[in-house]
Amino acid sequence: MLPSYPAYAILCVLAAARYETPIFLQRSLTSCVILSSPFMWPGDSNEMPSKRQIFKALWIGMIVSVLVIGLASSVFLPVNGVRASGARKITCGQAPSSLADYERWFGSEHAHTGMDGDDGAAGSTAAQAFAYAKNLPHLDYFIITPHVHQSRSGMATLWSEATYDLIRASAISATTSSFVAIAGQEVSTISSGGHWSLFNANDMVGADHPDGDWNDADDYYDHVAGLGVNGEVIAAQFDHPQSGDFGNRYDAGAAPYFGTFAVSSGPATATTAEFVNDGSNSSYQTRWANFLNMGWKLSPAADQDNHGATWGASSSEYTVIVRPHGTTLNAGNVIHGLSDHMTYATEDANMQIGFTANGWSMGQTVGGAANIALTIWWNNPSNTLYNNNTGVTATESANDAIGNIWIYKNSFNSPVATYTPTPSAARGT
Repeated sequence: MLPSYPAYAILCVLAAARYETPIFLQRSLTSCVILSSPFMWPGDSNEMPSKRQIFKALWIGMIVSVLVIGLASSVFLPVNGVRASGARKITCGQAPSSLADYERWFGSEHAHTGMDGDDGAAGSTAAQAFAYAKNLPHLDYFIITPHVHQSRSGMATLWSEATYDLIRASAISATTSSFVAIAGQEVSTISSGGHWSLFNANDMVGADHPDGDWNDADDYYDHVAGLGVNGEVIAAQFDHPQSGDFGNRYDAGAAPYFGTFAVSSGPATATTAEFVNDGSNSSYQTRWANFLNMGWKLSPAADQDNHGATWGASSSEYTVIVRPHGTTLNAGNVIHGLSDHMTYATEDANMQIGFTANGWSMGQTVGGAANIALTIWWNNPSNTLYNNNTGVTATESANDAIGNIWIYKNSFNSPVATYTPTPSAARGT
C-alpha cells in the first residue's frame, strides 16, 4: 500500500519498468491515473527528472495509464459509500483485493478503411478490418472510426448514411463471445478544432453540424448529450489533441459520455503489422492534464489510428478496459467501460494493472476523507503476440519492476514527494 496523501488531489503514476517512476498528484483535477513507461533516467537512481526528460521518456517509452478515481470538492462520495448529492457512483461489486478481481479487455478504438471517401487502406472494408483484428488473439475488442465531415463528398469522409449502416452491420456480424466489433466515427477536422470519436451511435453526426462545431447553441457536445438522453448506448473520446482543441472548455451535458482522452496515438501511416511501431504522445499528456483541470473525468487511451491494412497490429499500443471480474464481454459493456472512464493505456500488451483508493476501484468518484490510501497491483507475465493474418509473432518480455514513484501536483513541472517500493513489491503483486 502506498502512503496517504491529501484528498481532492489526483495521482498519476508513471510506472517505469525496472527504473524510475514519476507520479502525478494533481490537486484540482477530477481523475486519477497510473502511467507506466520502460525508460531509464540518467544519473543517480534517486535523481528527479526534469519536465523535458519526462516527455522524452514518454515519447520513447511504454505508457500504461489507469484511471483510478475522480476527486472534486463539489462532487464526491464519502468513503463509507453513502451517496453524496449529485455524485455518480460506478457500481463495481465488492472492492477488489487483487488482480484476479478484474477483467481486462485489450483493444483499439481508432481505425480506418477505404469505404466511401475514408482514407484507410484502398479498397478495404469494415468486414475485412474486423476480420483482421479478430485474427489477433490478444485483442478483445476493435472499433472502426471512419472520418465524418460536414461535407459528404471528397476525401477523408464517409459519403452516406448507408455506408455507416453497413459498417454497423459488419460489426454485429463480426462480434462473438470472445471478440467485440463496434462501429464508430471520427468527427470534424484537425484544422477546425480537432478530431473526436463517437462510438456506437445509431447514425452519423448530421451535416447540420459544421466542422469545428464546438461552441454554439447546438454543438457537438449538445449532440452527444442528446443521444445519451434519448437512450443510445454511446461513448466519446478526444483524439490526438492539439493546443486549443475541442472548444477548450468543459461541458456538463456531454461529460457522462466523453470518458477517454488519447494520450498516445498512431502511428497512423504505419504499413508494417509486426507490433513494433511507436505512437505519438510527446505533448498529449499535458493537454490531457489541462482537460482534467477543466473538470472532465477522462481516463487515458492509446489507440493505433490505423490507416493501413494493419488493424490492431501496427504496434503493441492498446486501450485496456477494466471491468469487475465476471463481467460479460459484449458491446454494451465495452461502451460503458469507455464512457465510465475505466481504462488504462499501454504499449506493453502483457501489462496487468489494478488500483484502489480507500477501497474504491478504478473509474469511481470518491471523496470525504482527509487522506487517500492507494493500493496498486501490477503483473507483467511473458506473452507472445500472434498476427494470424501474416504469421508474425512478437514476444513481450516479463518481470518489469517499479523502481521509484514520483508525485507531482497540478503539473509535471516538479515532484512534491517520492516513494520507493521494496524490492519484493517492485515486481508487482
